[in-house]
Amino acid sequence: MKLVRFLEKHLSAVLFGLSILSGAYIYGVVSYKYEWFPVPILQKAKAGYEAWRKLEAKEEIFGKVEYVAVPKEDLTTWLVEPRDYDDLLLITGGFEEQPELCPEVGCIAWIMDRQGNVYHTWSVSRADLFDGQEFEGFSGQPGRDNVNVLGVDLDDNGDLVVTFQAKNMFPYHIGSMRIDRNSKILWSFINHAHHWPYVADNGEALLPWAQLEQPPEQYIGPTRIETNCSILGAVYEEGFQIFDRAGERIRAVRFEDLFVQNGLMGLAYSVREGCDPYHINGVVEINEATAAKIEGAEAGDIAMSLRSSSSLIVVDRHDDTIHRVIMGPMVAQHSPVVTERGTFVLFDNLGGLASQGGSRILEIDPVSGLGTSLFPLAGDTEHYLFSEEQGLVRLSENNERALVSVSETGQVLEVDLLEGRPIWEYLNQTSLSAFQRRIGQVTDVNYALMETLGADYVSRDFVETVLGGTVPIGAVQPRASDRNHNQ
Repeated sequence: MKLVRFLEKHLSAVLFGLSILSGAYIYGVVSYKYEWFPVPILQKAKAGYEAWRKLEAKEEIFGKVEYVAVPKEDLTTWLVEPRDYDDLLLITGGFEEQPELCPEVGCIAWIMDRQGNVYHTWSVSRADLFDGQEFEGFSGQPGRDNVNVLGVDLDDNGDLVVTFQAKNMFPYHIGSMRIDRNSKILWSFINHAHHWPYVADNGEALLPWAQLEQPPEQYIGPTRIETNCSILGAVYEEGFQIFDRAGERIRAVRFEDLFVQNGLMGLAYSVREGCDPYHINGVVEINEATAAKIEGAEAGDIAMSLRSSSSLIVVDRHDDTIHRVIMGPMVAQHSPVVTERGTFVLFDNLGGLASQGGSRILEIDPVSGLGTSLFPLAGDTEHYLFSEEQGLVRLSENNERALVSVSETGQVLEVDLLEGRPIWEYLNQTSLSAFQRRIGQVTDVNYALMETLGADYVSRDFVETVLGGTVPIGAVQPRASDRNHNQ
């Protein structure tokens, strides 16, 4: 009876309240479907929270494999009888690495022989990066102290092109830089470059790049393919860009547009996680031998590795025509290169046999699209190779040897491709003195084994005539006093 009397007395107010609730419900359903206010704001807030939750958000040296209480003395090791090779090695380092060679700021790259003697270094301070540019659109802890070297490539005049990624920041794609042989910055941009750069024959820098779509659209481009982004709350929209020597961006291509135009949306549908549908992780110019095997292609066109779809694509250098797509032989691969035989060689992260580690160095015929394992060889029960992420392969001038950066174990292996076995090893160990000094840390552990981010061949003639490196200026081995102090 009380309820009846209440309704009789307040019926108009109750009906008004119910109409408001009904209207709010209807608006909520419609606004969610058509993404009206306040849905975009709530989505961005959720995406930002999810991204922040996944950040490392702590002070930690970048790319550390393990701390080393007693520094390893044999950083370079012949795994066979020593061989007399005349070429030298370009090693990718990072800020604060090898402080004995590059005091205070560390060596971002150096050239050494197989005994660890160093002939040339490049060194730049984080504080000098991206002059006058701000980290707009980044969340977490945006700033230069969280920017780290990811990859380098060397021009024929001694310039070094460098790409940067980040820790404690979202997104992790940061930018690129070009420095001369004396480490003078020619340009540096927050241009969302990432992974490894490639310097073309004409000096142009080919760079993977990314944009952030936050919150993600429901569909990929103008298709009916649902984005299905459930991890980050934001989609990495990726592509590639080209910079000339002066630092002008002369071309930028977005994959979503490229694939729609070429009718290749299966490359987006086949991914394992819709937040990162492309994940470009390597670019290279194709040579005449490779172009001759691909209909419509020419030397100078660009081959790219896409990790998310485990594919290799060849794009015209000047327009948006895709000449070739290869899928099937490799899984989550990185860093393609071309051979004088007209084939591709790459680091196949997950396409190998578990009994051999799970990774392999794979050669792919662009005509058949089939692959052949170069290392480990089929039936090899002795050798082991595995890096779930990253991993770089570079070929000697005669294509008979390869430098393999096994990122997650801190190794560089030199592999004899004719014999299918490793012949030399380098461990990327560095003093932590510069890092510990920067963060005010006091510890008994003074060394770390670092990820190997890259190694490439350099001719001794180039080092002597272009860089002026005729005698060693130091070595990567720990100093005797450091070894004795820690033993």
